Amino acid sequence: MDTISPFTKDAVVMLTITKDGHSFKTQAKVVYSKAGMGMGLLFTTAAPEQLRVLGSWLAELAGEKVAGLDSPNLGPQPEAANGADQEIRKILADLIALLNVKSILSDSEGMALLRRLSK
Repeated sequence: MDTISPFTKDAVVMLTITKDGHSFKTQAKVVYSKAGMGMGLLFTTAAPEQLRVLGSWLAELAGEKVAGLDSPNLGPQPEAANGADQEIRKILADLIALLNVKSILSDSEGMALLRRLSK
């Protein structure tokens, strides 16, 4: 993130990115900080619907044809996804983020797993 006054390394922040009236919100950890230059952020937790928004934006940047964010395919999960299923997804997302922070998974591996988890 390009900023003149970055947060210190290891700070935990809430990040919101807005594009075309839609927002991606996630908790992030500052993994490096360079005064006057910016900071690197590692997304640590994001809800599945937030990952769908991010995935749609990334697919668009990659030149892939994507459904609009208001499409039913990108909306909330069906009612059949009960509380236990959501809790397991949250635990898995937290585990993936932890493995990424510990450099066991690369950023791209972590994001790929989180995308799959959000489907």
